Amino acid sequence: MNGLIKIVDDIYEDQLLALTQTASKSLPRKITIPLWLAAAWKEVGYNPHRGQLKLHQLIQLYRRVLGIAGRRGGKSISVSRGILWPELIRRPETCPINPSTGRRFWPRKCLLLAPTYDQAEIIFDEVIRLLEDRNAKLRIARKSVGRMHVETGEGAVLRAMSAGRPKSARGFDWDVVVADEISHVDDFRIFPEVIFPSLKDRLGVFVGIGSPDYPGSEVHKLALAGLNPDNPYWGYATWTSSENWFIPWMAEEIEAERKSGTPEDIILREYFAKWVARTGLVYPQDVVMDENEIYYVSAAIKKGFGVFYRAIDFGYENPFTCMTHVRIGEVLYCWDEYYQSHKTIDDHALRLAQDDLRFGYELNVPDIEGTSDIAFLVKYTYVSSKGQQRLKGAWVTSGSKPAVVERVDGLRTWMGKKLYRIHPRCVNYIRELSEERYPETSFVRNPTEKPIDTSNHCSSASGYLVYVLKKRINSTRRYIIGEERGSSSILKGY
Repeated sequence: MNGLIKIVDDIYEDQLLALTQTASKSLPRKITIPLWLAAAWKEVGYNPHRGQLKLHQLIQLYRRVLGIAGRRGGKSISVSRGILWPELIRRPETCPINPSTGRRFWPRKCLLLAPTYDQAEIIFDEVIRLLEDRNAKLRIARKSVGRMHVETGEGAVLRAMSAGRPKSARGFDWDVVVADEISHVDDFRIFPEVIFPSLKDRLGVFVGIGSPDYPGSEVHKLALAGLNPDNPYWGYATWTSSENWFIPWMAEEIEAERKSGTPEDIILREYFAKWVARTGLVYPQDVVMDENEIYYVSAAIKKGFGVFYRAIDFGYENPFTCMTHVRIGEVLYCWDEYYQSHKTIDDHALRLAQDDLRFGYELNVPDIEGTSDIAFLVKYTYVSSKGQQRLKGAWVTSGSKPAVVERVDGLRTWMGKKLYRIHPRCVNYIRELSEERYPETSFVRNPTEKPIDTSNHCSSASGYLVYVLKKRINSTRRYIIGEERGSSSILKGY
């Protein structure tokens, strides 16, 4: 197979321990890929590049392996085709031996974890497709909301679940556990309390896959354990996006991202798999529209162009903010702001109704944690020249709230690329951007990766909007609508 170094005989469980204790973490060439695994790869056309190959070599050596790679570095393929598919079709003579009984650990039992079910579903569906394309006999193939499970005719099992429900993983013994997007797992206690104990009885292997987050994080600690030559349990593989030889144009894409204004720390993390600390101001400061931009957008609005959105962050002591945005072409403009403290939701609703007379909103994106306030605004009616009216636009009422870092990075990236601009009348928003910083101390820089939670009401509201636009609105500007209510609609599960 092209790209693979010389294939040797199977490495069995008794050899693994000796190799783990003596081998250098620089991966000597004699530690290579077993024949059964190479044959499974060949059957599905999996030809790993250098970074993926290092990951698979480490799995032959260590019980716990962390793979950190750049965007589009082939992480998901290395899991579906390189790890899970071979395990499900693995023959008993290639499996480790149970030292207590002398029997092989077969059929294989595999678990796929991801931060959300949607993410787990991507890899799960790929594995199912590989099995079905090769006419594998499936005893059980169940996929429903909250549960994905497949069992082959020989008894091999693959189950996929969300890391957000650690209790559902209790009570199982696994041969292989793969945690996809491990950096995005919110509660890391799932691993020492649930996952690692479930691997003991069957001498199982754990593989964590993802992109880097920040120095000092739980995932970074695992990377350091893998780099430590005195640690016999953990292996660590890392590779950049450009090492994926199936995307030869990646180097040009990275350079284009730099030229477009994407912040350098995001490029280093997402493409070069670097653990980069963040300090200083959170957002770029060159985001205020100039006279030419204001004239251009004003003229476009007068001619009926542009799509209007409302981004809302609830508050009382802290300000209630409603940021009016208009999207023209690829650029999202923050066109106006409403920023008030010590007002009731009735007062805010009246102001939103007044804005309805100025702008034809298509979508309202509030902070979904304000459930009672959202319900009030959705049902709110006012009297206009057309009679009783509800507030314009669809409403996002439920869904997965983005992680703080994901929300912040999405807005930062759009700002850096000049895809997000702010009208100078939004004085409170502009002031907040000049104040919002990452935490720094004399001992630890940015220990939580989150910006200081103050002066961020406008950016929080706008960040949620950018997240929704990136996730659910396509080029034809169609939404997934849950139900209709008069002139408003409810957008669920965004």
